[in-house]
Amino acid sequence: MTNVVIFTDRAPRLRYYGDKIYNMGYYNHPAGAYKIASSLREQGLDVLVVPNAINLSWNGVKRIINKNSAGLLWVGVSTTLMFGKLSAKLFNDYRENWHTNPNFTMDIVPYFIETDGGYWDVPWGIKEFSRIAEYLEQFNAPLLIGGSFVTRSGYRDWKGLHKNAKIVTGYAERYLGHFTRNKKNNPNHDPHYLVTNNSYDDVDFKQSKITWTDKDFASKEDWLPLEVARGCAFNCAYCSYDLKGTQEAYKNTTSLREEIIRNYEVYGITKYHLVDDLYNDSKTKVRRLYDEVWSKLPFKPEWVSYMRLDMFWADPESIEIVKESGARMGGFGIETLNDRAGKAVGKGLGKTRILEALHMLKERWQNQVLINAYFIAGLPYESKESIMETLEWCLNTDLLFSANWYPHWITPPSNFSWATEDAISKIARAPGDYGITWLDYEDNISWVNSEGVTYEDAENISMQYNRSTQLKKFIDVVSQRTYYTDYADIRACGITHDEIVNARYTDNSQDEIVVKLNGIEEKVQQRLKKLLQIS
Repeated sequence: MTNVVIFTDRAPRLRYYGDKIYNMGYYNHPAGAYKIASSLREQGLDVLVVPNAINLSWNGVKRIINKNSAGLLWVGVSTTLMFGKLSAKLFNDYRENWHTNPNFTMDIVPYFIETDGGYWDVPWGIKEFSRIAEYLEQFNAPLLIGGSFVTRSGYRDWKGLHKNAKIVTGYAERYLGHFTRNKKNNPNHDPHYLVTNNSYDDVDFKQSKITWTDKDFASKEDWLPLEVARGCAFNCAYCSYDLKGTQEAYKNTTSLREEIIRNYEVYGITKYHLVDDLYNDSKTKVRRLYDEVWSKLPFKPEWVSYMRLDMFWADPESIEIVKESGARMGGFGIETLNDRAGKAVGKGLGKTRILEALHMLKERWQNQVLINAYFIAGLPYESKESIMETLEWCLNTDLLFSANWYPHWITPPSNFSWATEDAISKIARAPGDYGITWLDYEDNISWVNSEGVTYEDAENISMQYNRSTQLKKFIDVVSQRTYYTDYADIRACGITHDEIVNARYTDNSQDEIVVKLNGIEEKVQQRLKKLLQIS
């Protein structure tokens, strides 16, 4: 008897190259929904997580709810990775099909081809969430919508959302645990409309685990999410995440090792996407995790994670330790090569030392560990000319395996009431201190920095980088646009590390890799059919 159903997904990045469509992968499991499920299962509750939810039509969503309605207490949706950037037409076309499609699943390929325009949103909008919430009233079960996108989205105040739908923010394990117990004991218990909480202090995170069950479809091909730490030791001025400035906030090494070994013994899992805001944020952490976790396993692990360049600069010895720990790709927030902009936002290594550090990593790691760099267009005090200079460098350097560009996001004051206090960046709180001026924050997110760069400029520059990489051969794009998280998805498709590394230098592997990438769709459909209980 199912007590809770949680829909989750990671929006695919489908692209055209010539007459080919390929899928960057979206089969691996997002961590949030499964962490909530695991914490509720420890209370003896039965929880079903539904992955790849945006492949479902309204009929499919209804069928899953109906199949699990007997003991249902609430239904959840995690938006953290579900959002995509699409034109208004593609969002509208998807939603119209979602409502009217007579089948249980949908072909989402036509709707998720990347375009140069569009805006960020969740495929299920106010109307779709409201329809689910209204349907759930007959079961006296609310719809709880959570995940990081609920405070960033254009909904802002969620006007028009059905009264049976509630917004939950923060990590929320403790809140949802209490709410679910109360709902079970009192079916008429109604949750708060908005929860802004930081459950780190309320949950024994350092001893916690994600305990996978057979209904979660874990298999040895997967790169499972593994929560290693919460929070980041730094507090960069542009950062809008919770738990900034935290120290030594990583899991108990015995608990972490036991979780990894159980996954290996039960499911054969050896590969992970580490859920860690910054893996190498302290010398002690890097060494303890190697000595007490990675080196003590009965197999050779592989993993990807966020890392920080200046920490390797300050601690060169950790470069080899991280490699020996099992790292295969690191996501590095370099953000800018402009010295003044970097110093202003808390990335003060400077261009000269950034390049020296990258040379050091390249020499030590070769192609055994790949470097995926992130850059932000529109930081304080950086001109368009400076941004374009860095963009050109990204396209031509051999120090990076891949790079990704994003426009500088600043939470507008009109959104403050919807964000946890810690999630509002220093720049958002005092834009004038950083030379940022709001042009209009009521209906859009327009601002201009001291060098005349607007948010719209930053968006266009980021898209220009994407277009520049897409002008290259298909296989070059696989390498140039490989996020460190996408690396895990690509590997889960059956593509080896060496194939990813060598693909950018060869032409004859293109068709084979396209077949493997597109083959994930069949696995997705098989998984959904099991959940829908159809043949």
